[in-house]
Amino acid sequence: MKNRAHAAGCWISSSSSICVGGSRIPRRPIKASIIKILRCECERHEASSLQQAIDIRVYVEAVKSTAAREIPSISLEEIERWAKWALEQADRIDPVRSARFMDVFDESDDAK
Repeated sequence: MKNRAHAAGCWISSSSSICVGGSRIPRRPIKASIIKILRCECERHEASSLQQAIDIRVYVEAVKSTAAREIPSISLEEIERWAKWALEQADRIDPVRSARFMDVFDESDDAK
């Protein structure tokens, strides 16, 4: 006999389905739905990270072009050192350059 518990009018068992509101629902579609939701959330986060990386790169170029001409108290060497650091941070969060976008890709989903 399968291990079952009764909660709020539903039998929850270790079988391949669960009972929700009196209806039996296969576990696999629920798991697939949760995975799909998590992937969408992850993709939204990755898109945000990519935009932040792009913004940092644009900012670095603006600082380099402006600071070199208009802030003589900061040497070109200091600007370049800062720019290198800032671009490293952009690369670190960039899901494309790190290939992190592939983490949510599952080729088996294409067949469905």
